[in-house]
This record gives sequence, C-alpha cells and structure tokens, in this order.
Amino acid sequence: MSILPGVPIPEVSSLRLIAAAERLLGEGDPGATRVRNGRLSALLFAVGSAYIVLVAPFVAAPQAGQLWAAAAGWVTALLQLAVPWRRLPGWTSAVPPVWAVLLLSATVGAASGALLHYTVLYGAVFAYTGLTLRPGRTLGVGGVALAALAGAATLGRQHDALVELTVTIMVSAAVGELIALAAAWHRHARAEVLFLHRSLGQIVEATSEAQAAQLVAGLAGQLLAAEGVRVIVTEDPGSSVLVARGGVGRGADFAAARIDMDAEQSGVGTVMRTGAPLFIPDASTSPLVSPRFVSVFGAGSVLYIPLPGEGGTFGVIVVWWAAGRRGADVFGHQVLTLLSAQAGPVLARLREVCSLDEAAATDPLTGAANRRGFDAALTQLPVGGAVVVFDLDRFKPVNDIHGHTAGDDVLASFAETLRGCVRDGDVTARLGGDEFAVLLPTSGQDGIDAVLARLAQRWAHPHGVTYTAGSALRHPGETTLQMLIRADDNLYAAKRGRSTPV
Repeated sequence: MSILPGVPIPEVSSLRLIAAAERLLGEGDPGATRVRNGRLSALLFAVGSAYIVLVAPFVAAPQAGQLWAAAAGWVTALLQLAVPWRRLPGWTSAVPPVWAVLLLSATVGAASGALLHYTVLYGAVFAYTGLTLRPGRTLGVGGVALAALAGAATLGRQHDALVELTVTIMVSAAVGELIALAAAWHRHARAEVLFLHRSLGQIVEATSEAQAAQLVAGLAGQLLAAEGVRVIVTEDPGSSVLVARGGVGRGADFAAARIDMDAEQSGVGTVMRTGAPLFIPDASTSPLVSPRFVSVFGAGSVLYIPLPGEGGTFGVIVVWWAAGRRGADVFGHQVLTLLSAQAGPVLARLREVCSLDEAAATDPLTGAANRRGFDAALTQLPVGGAVVVFDLDRFKPVNDIHGHTAGDDVLASFAETLRGCVRDGDVTARLGGDEFAVLLPTSGQDGIDAVLARLAQRWAHPHGVTYTAGSALRHPGETTLQMLIRADDNLYAAKRGRSTPV
C-alpha cells in the first residue's frame, strides 16, 4: 500500500484559458505545429549563419566554404518562411535538420575542413530535432550526420579531427534523443491534462448524479488504461452504506455494488475514513479487497481515489488492473486526483439538486409523488399505458371522530399499500386530499386488473375506510388529459354503482 501526495486543484473556469492556449500554440493541429517548427528552424539557420560570419575570420582555413555555408543558411532561412508548411505532410518537418547537417559537411567540412570550429552548430541542430520531432528521429538525423562527415573526410580536410567530430555528433544525437523523450513525455502529460479539462466540461454539464458518475468512470478508465472503474458514493448523506453510481470495464452489474463500511473492512471504507488515496499492488493478498471482487472483476492491483465533498469524503473512485503492478503511475494518479477534486463537488451538487427536485415533486406526508410529480410523469405516459385513480370512501369521519393524526395515518397507509401493489417504474401519487393515482407505463388492461386485485387483498380498511377506483388506457391520438378525464369519469361512475368500459 502507498499513499499518493496531494496536488493543487485547478479551477474549472480555467477551461477557457486552456482552450485559448491550444489555439495560440496550435496544440492538436499538426499543420500549425509544422508552421511553428518551420519558423523555429528558419531562426536556427539565421542564427547559425550569423555565427559562421562572426567566427570565420578567426579560423585558419579557406574562407570560401565558410562564407558559402553562411550564404546558404541565410537563403534557407528566408525560403523556410515562405514554405507552405500547413499543406505539407508530417515527415517534411525532418527536412531542415537533415539539410543543416548536409550543408555543414559539404561547405564547412568538405570545402574548408573547419568543422571542428563549428561543433556548437551540431548541438543546436540536434537540440532543435529533439524539441520538434518524435523520439528516434534524432538518432536518424545523427546517422545522416555521420555519413555526411565520412563524405566530408573523404573529399575534404577533416581527417585529423574525424574522431572528435564523430564523438561530438554521437553525443549531440544522444542528448537530442533525451530531449525528444522528455518533450514527448511533456506532450503526453499536457495532452492528458488538456483532455482532463475538456472532459470536466462535460461532467460539469451533466444533469444527473448517475450521468456525471458514468462520465467520471469513463474518463478515469481512459487516463489510467484500467480494466475497470467504479464510482461509489454514499447512499444518503452521513450513511455508512455506499452504492455504485457508474462504472466501466470488465465485471458484473455495476449498479449492484453495495458496501457497508461499518459491517466489513474494505479499501473503500479506509479511504472514506482517511480521505487519502490508497494503492494496493496485490489485491489477492490484501485484507482490504474481498476475494469475490478479485474473482469476479479479475483485479490484480487496485487504486482508490477519494471524492471530496463539502462535509468530507463523498465517495471513492475504484480503479483496477488485471495484471498486478508493483508501483503506481504517479503522474496518472495525480491527474486522477485532480479529476476527483473537481468531480466530487459536482456529484454532490447534482445529488442535492436531485434531492430538491424530488422533494418538490413528493408529497411529504405519504412519500408518494405529489400533483406536480404526477403531472410530469403523466406527460411521459406512452400510448397503451394506463392510469388508475382512487378516491377514499368514508374518510371524512375519521378526521372528525379520531382526529387528523389518525386521518394522516390512513393516508400514509394507503399510499404505502398502493406502492406495494405496483412494479418498479410505475408511479404512485397523491393528487390531493384523499385522492390517489398510479401510472402504469407498460401494463395495459392486465396490469390494471393485477394492481386492483393485489390492492383488494392487501388493504386492511383501517377505521372502515374503503376506496373506489377508475381507470383508463391511453388510446392512439389521445392526449394524456383526455385519458385522465375518462379515468375520472369511470371513477365517479363506479361511485354511482354503474360500470363503464375502460
């Protein structure tokens, strides 16, 4: 196990600054990158030519070759400013450094035999190659430089300095390759951070906790190339029970995950208590990872990253790999820590908004949907769906004789019994007073009959309260309001002792 260090948390508002930087630097645009590299190489040739002009008078060697190198460098610099780099293929970015080493060998080397006085230019060429080209290409340019040096030694006067120049080129190429590797890592790291910022924009725009959690899981899986990710959050504020809200990768149903911190020892519980990241290299031997998790999900190594909220740790991002890992990818995990630092408050906010929306659409006495919640669900009822409305009979005397507390108990009991008679996805609502309704989106007439049969068996008639029901199926071309009016008509027809078809 190891605890990863914390890192600074960027503001989501910096997304605009990141986007502006990308446009300015041409990140993600190969054509713009080639234009930038072409201008940089033009500057390299211009500075190199100026260097030759300054040094040549002090070199005891024929001046013609050195002056030709300076002139060719100036011309090359001007031409590169006019080259349409954006329209050229990617490999053309390697042409300037290759041309530079060939030019040095042909003019200063073969013609003047003065290459040893200009080794600094080799360093500049390979530094440019390392900064602008992918790893490996610097070594290729080094091979071209050695071949050109051999040609210059054959045609010119470089025999005495051949060893020194060979070592210079090899060392310069090696340094350039190190620069290329460092630059590649930097570009990769920057790409991950930019990817993180862009993805955070999607998370911030999520409309539900589940949607945001799924985006977080997908982003974490991409950042760390993991076999699986789960986003686990507290079931309710202050609860010791955590449930999965999103997940990607191998494994069983993510929604089925349920962990009680007080009932079992786990990595999730440890991170919830400490608020610090946790990495477990070998999940199969750790007491913090259940054997079932290892077998079902094929977890070799597991990483836990806390999701911070206003009141402490809100949840945990669980990441796992099938192959065991000895150590942690520190940069990748730090990026994930940045993600969690931004995603935690977003998830908490979405939960609060959802809770407020749910409260606004819920009847506080019975826990059923109120009229607002019912109307919202009614607009989504498809053709063939059904509505059943209920009116409690003999309810008023309960309030008059036994008091409003007894009446409230009857209303809550009826709502609870009604909820037990419908399926998940059906909507139970209190429309007002002693009026109730259920929406059955996929049940049809058989569903209506089944609900009424179950209710008839389960309603205990407290204080002698009974009920009357009326139902309707939504017909093609009919509005939900028209369907609801038919259900009300059927209800009052039933009260009058008549039977009206659904």
